[in-house]
Amino acid sequence: MIKEMNLLDEYFKEVKNRKKTVEVRLYDVKRKSIKVNDIIRFNNRLTNEKIDCKVLKLVKYDNLEELLNNIDVSNSKEEILDIYSLDEINKYGLLAIYIEVV
Repeated sequence: MIKEMNLLDEYFKEVKNRKKTVEVRLYDVKRKSIKVNDIIRFNNRLTNEKIDCKVLKLVKYDNLEELLNNIDVSNSKEEILDIYSLDEINKYGLLAIYIEVV
């Protein structure tokens, strides 16, 4: 199944250049439907360029510290908190989506 997600330009470029292989999202209703082998079509918010990635692995984390202590993500703690509030993270948890460009 194909899922669509938007990415900021800097993160889109990292995915496209195969430097970013883990995308972090809230584990909300929309993300609960993602399965291994799904295709995520990322849309660059700035240019509207699209790139397809295959989902290789999914790992749910209950909080931000758990995520940061277990995996190396390209986003810093501050960058994640600029995107999601601590209340949202504590309510839903976080999902690490391991991807590869197809």
